[in-house]
Amino acid sequence: QITDIHTLIQEGAQALIVNPVDSAAIAPALAYAASKNIPVVSVDVAPSSGKVYMIVRADNIAYGQNSCKYIATHATSSSGHIAILEGDLASLNGQDRTNGCIQYLKANYPQFQIVQYATKWDTPTAVSDARTALSTYSDLRGIYVQWSAPEDGILAAEKAAGRFTSVGSSSHIVLIGNDGVPHEHALIRAGQLDATISQPANSYAQYAIFYAQQALEGKTYSAGQSTNHNSMIVTVDGNLEDALPAPIVDKTNVNDPNLWGNNSQSNS
Repeated sequence: QITDIHTLIQEGAQALIVNPVDSAAIAPALAYAASKNIPVVSVDVAPSSGKVYMIVRADNIAYGQNSCKYIATHATSSSGHIAILEGDLASLNGQDRTNGCIQYLKANYPQFQIVQYATKWDTPTAVSDARTALSTYSDLRGIYVQWSAPEDGILAAEKAAGRFTSVGSSSHIVLIGNDGVPHEHALIRAGQLDATISQPANSYAQYAIFYAQQALEGKTYSAGQSTNHNSMIVTVDGNLEDALPAPIVDKTNVNDPNLWGNNSQSNS
């Protein structure tokens, strides 16, 4: 990725939109872009060091907080274990989702015991870890998987272990993911997946391009500034971020036509 950024700048790129693979390791590339006065917009993943013009993503701490609040408030018991299937902790997204979840549960539902599994966004690892949690904890009340890809495998693992029950059943293990893709909506409608966070993927693309254009025009922004698209400019590790809204999706709103996962383009 660093090599690609050097190459693009050498080939005449005037602005860059970057999705960092590693939040810390992207810093040298950002420094090189800054030395050439090339503005960079970071989309989906925030850098943990280095300077960018704008970060375009949702509040990933809120992802974790809202996901684990959902588990705690929908669990069939007020105590037991909650498993977190973490993304890559080299990514600020993975760090924020984990920290948001743990901080929320410890502050508001300390009677739940938290078990963490580091998956590095690897689906087979996440499914294997879910199997481990299912076999280890008879009082498993919920599973928070930080992205959508492992959900089918987790559901299959629950069925193989004889622990699957439909959403709302008395012995149900709450399962919530993060993404808001059409397949998750189908699982919610079928009563298999409790909920997900609708990551605003279409808005990521739209506003990444918007801010790249704004940078080239010399426009400036400041923390605390509200936008015309229901978000706020905040500060993340010394950079400005347009913190886009990311609603919870469950059976109460899964058919909302405003969700990007329900638009015809996403489903085609």
